[in-house]
Amino acid sequence: MRALQSLKMQFRIVYRMRTHQYGPRPVRFFLWQNDEAHKLGDAPLPDGRVRVFRRNASDGMSFLGEQQIRYVPMQAPVEINLGTDDLVVYESRKTGSERFEFHFRVHNNREYVDGWNERTKWVDTIRNYRDKPITFELHRIWPGDVEYQSEVATKSFDYRTIETTFDVGARETFAYPCTVLTRHGRNQKQNRLRIR
Repeated sequence: MRALQSLKMQFRIVYRMRTHQYGPRPVRFFLWQNDEAHKLGDAPLPDGRVRVFRRNASDGMSFLGEQQIRYVPMQAPVEINLGTDDLVVYESRKTGSERFEFHFRVHNNREYVDGWNERTKWVDTIRNYRDKPITFELHRIWPGDVEYQSEVATKSFDYRTIETTFDVGARETFAYPCTVLTRHGRNQKQNRLRIR
């Protein structure tokens, strides 16, 4: 049974890169609020299946995707996962690495390295082949005792995950560089990520 239909609903499209949740490719989400401003009426949404269609050039409808949702109260956000999109490509590449500040210990007249720091440089590249600009949200996990630095505005999502959001123009490429300092062995103080 159809609960409601909205032909002119307002929503945002966000591409999310969360390898630990969705796999190695960006996933497209439609986001909106369950409120009158987004043209959904004035009642909670019951458990059910949301289907998303788009009008096509031949005056028909193209099916984009569907998702089962739980009860959504008024003013609550709704997120519909439409899966991967071949027109948005994400790549991560290490561009440099160095180790320093070695800590040594002696055991049975032999010297061992039991602590060191490692600085790596990375560039994450997002290529948008679509004919419209997109919003891209990146979550990336960095385990261990980590200091993180990037030229692009970045914040902590939790004790080991960074979060950043940026726009990528139509048919453009965006480079997100970062430097990651990780302390290993005796040099490690605590398991946390700190953004400088």
